[in-house]
Amino acid sequence: MRALSFIPFVGNTGGGSPTAAEVTGVYVGLNFTAIVGTPTLTDWRGVVVEALASDSTAVIITNSTGLLIKDQSKSGFIAPTNVRGAQIARMAAGTNRYGVAIGDMSGGTLAYGVQIDAFDASAAGTQYPFHYGDVGTPLTYMDRLGGWTVSSARNREVMTPTDVDAQNNTLTVAQIVGGIVVHTSVTGGGTVTTDTAANIIAGSSGKGVLAADGESIICWYINDGIQTLTFAGGVGVTIADTGQTIANQESALLLFRRASPTTVVMYHIGA
Repeated sequence: MRALSFIPFVGNTGGGSPTAAEVTGVYVGLNFTAIVGTPTLTDWRGVVVEALASDSTAVIITNSTGLLIKDQSKSGFIAPTNVRGAQIARMAAGTNRYGVAIGDMSGGTLAYGVQIDAFDASAAGTQYPFHYGDVGTPLTYMDRLGGWTVSSARNREVMTPTDVDAQNNTLTVAQIVGGIVVHTSVTGGGTVTTDTAANIIAGSSGKGVLAADGESIICWYINDGIQTLTFAGGVGVTIADTGQTIANQESALLLFRRASPTTVVMYHIGA
């Protein structure tokens, strides 16, 4: 059922090869002319797809799509040079400018702000599911397998240091997610006991969650005290290199890897 259906046809009965600069199915615009004073308009929308509505009648809908753009290419006799499902031109004015603005959609079984199907491995040519930069000169891009490449800047991470002034420390998941622990070891040789695997996997305040096996998180551990520190695993945590220590005035990188839904392995790198 279609409330409105409009498909333009381009034909030629006179022979030859006609040339058209543009064929537009629907063209929408707004033009203010001959207005005295300054008009005030809260919202201008070229196209609005209204929300679904019902008079409480039960309706079963499998797929609800506000806007569907079908394949804009055609194999065979029509061969476009550049094919775009959607294109947004440069926004030349405006206090705040958004190419695409996506509202909160949390809830439900799945919530994806943007979902891109995996690109076909057999396809030829360069494949970037995400590309930032001028065409042919990417600054940041994602390859077909999901790997990121940053070519003109560096990844930056906000960390929250934790200061520990004690002989021993329980390395909590909050400290791990914070990213930096500065332990001023005192008195005698100290023991750093990790949080449980369950807590490390769950993350802290929604951050650092290890949602799948193999996912990892790192934490820098700095010993600026006068004693040697040894690591011990909490429940469900295995220390891969047992016996490795952090001597006074040294540091190490700790990598926590989810090995199963209930276990974590900690790797001690350096020191």
